[in-house]
Amino acid sequence: MVEIDHRKATLIAELEVSRGEIRNGFRSVEAQLDVPSRVRASVRKNTGLWLSLAAAGGWLLSKVFISRLARPVPEAMPAPSSSRRRIGPATRGVFPALLRLGFDFIKPVLLEWMAQSASSFLAQRPASGQKPSSDAK
Repeated sequence: MVEIDHRKATLIAELEVSRGEIRNGFRSVEAQLDVPSRVRASVRKNTGLWLSLAAAGGWLLSKVFISRLARPVPEAMPAPSSSRRRIGPATRGVFPALLRLGFDFIKPVLLEWMAQSASSFLAQRPASGQKPSSDAK
């Protein structure tokens, strides 16, 4: 009977070890499949690389889409009377896209700065119920 209890205890211990290994393996696979957090970490670590790749990719896509969307210009079209350069419809969409992209990268820095500013402001402010000191006369 003692032998059966000992065997049962060893099997239970092995089972717990196996469950722990499975749990650890599952957590590591889950961490590897968490793409958004991995991308965020990569962007924070290599911001310059991501910005340059985004700009190059946007430029390349704009060239591809503009060449596909370009329509032949009629030959009888008169030249514009003003010497001012007109912005085409494809170029108009680039500026808001660049602004949005820049804001997405600047937003974490702005939020951190705002939090630091607010905490320093609140630290300088006297606690409620206390009168401000009369040092500044």
